[in-house]
Amino acid sequence: MIKYYLISVLLPLFFSHNEQKKPLELFPNTEVLFQDSIWISKTELSNQEYLTYVNAKTVGLLEKETSALLPNKFLWNSINNKPKPYQDYYFKHPAYKDYPVVNVSREQAILYCKWKTEELNEYLNSLPEKEKQGIKKVRVRLPKDIEWKYAALGGLPGYSDYPWKGLGMREERGRDQGMFRANFIDNTGEIRVGRAKINALDDLTAPVTSFYKNGFGLYNMSGNVAELIGDKYIVRGGHWNSFKDGLRLNTFEHYTGASPTVGFRYVIEVDN
Repeated sequence: MIKYYLISVLLPLFFSHNEQKKPLELFPNTEVLFQDSIWISKTELSNQEYLTYVNAKTVGLLEKETSALLPNKFLWNSINNKPKPYQDYYFKHPAYKDYPVVNVSREQAILYCKWKTEELNEYLNSLPEKEKQGIKKVRVRLPKDIEWKYAALGGLPGYSDYPWKGLGMREERGRDQGMFRANFIDNTGEIRVGRAKINALDDLTAPVTSFYKNGFGLYNMSGNVAELIGDKYIVRGGHWNSFKDGLRLNTFEHYTGASPTVGFRYVIEVDN
């Protein structure tokens, strides 16, 4: 049985969002958020991004050392009626390169953030001073709970249930009317998942740029995969195996370890 835990969503007054600010040019997969010093990834981390990290870190390592960095593919066995190819191909096959990485632990996610910090600072140090945009160094980390909640709202009032206006799980008007806004389990028990304009069962997870951006330009703040945050005991946002109430922004689930339903996105903290 899936359990959801309700907590209040508060908008801290000291956070601000400058709508005129362009994404940080040095790090094009981020969108400005809160203050100029805090940026957040537009998407959940993809298989391709995590594979780049694994390939960089495993040069010269023994097989046992390499396997410690990899997602635990055997956790796919916990999903009923799914074919073996998920276990064999989901992480490394090109067909899934833009899907969110799953089956990674919180510890593995933190190690990724540490590596990303080193990579970005090394890149920053290689630039001429005039191209650094006044940035001295950066730190990549998992978002704090209060940061994640603010990001998920995307400028909506703090009492909002989802990262979109209203309570409906489908687009209510326009050319996409009737299309699902996220992937989740509907009241018939079917997983509603896929790309922005597919209503039928397509897969479990969806590509990280599926569905619709929220007011801050962030994808999949509800649904797709639940996201690790700085609080080591919870994950946020619901996932493909959640009912719609599990996608509400005032809910969380307890984190129990790596899972086919859990991924992450990161923030970049800038030191000017």
